Amino acid sequence: MYVKYILLTILFFLLYFGCWGQNSVKYDIEPAILTVTQKHTEAWQKVKTVSGYRIQIGALSGSQSRVKALEMKETFDKLFSDIECYLSYAEPNFRIRVGDFRSRLNALRHLGKIQQHFPGAFIVKENISTAKL
Repeated sequence: MYVKYILLTILFFLLYFGCWGQNSVKYDIEPAILTVTQKHTEAWQKVKTVSGYRIQIGALSGSQSRVKALEMKETFDKLFSDIECYLSYAEPNFRIRVGDFRSRLNALRHLGKIQQHFPGAFIVKENISTAKL
């Protein structure tokens, strides 16, 4: 009976320490999966713009509209240095649009802060740069 307990104790010790012998995990991934993942990453690196949202803070036309638009852009850059500002010309208007927001919800989060300084600001759907996403 005493020998039986000793053998069981030795068996439990062997099983216990045998379970902790595995120190690393090796994944068996097929090469095709790695190739597809690499091609997917390379394809997205080539994409320069995606559909997204910006906030338009002004659209100016007429005489001196370019100068006023540049002043508005400078003012915005001083107030919100962390948000990119874009000045574009679509005849006959100079448009000042800001941000590269992937979702409308994200644009709405910034709209409140921007409207405190530019009350006429609103959200527009536009292709945005993927460089900072």
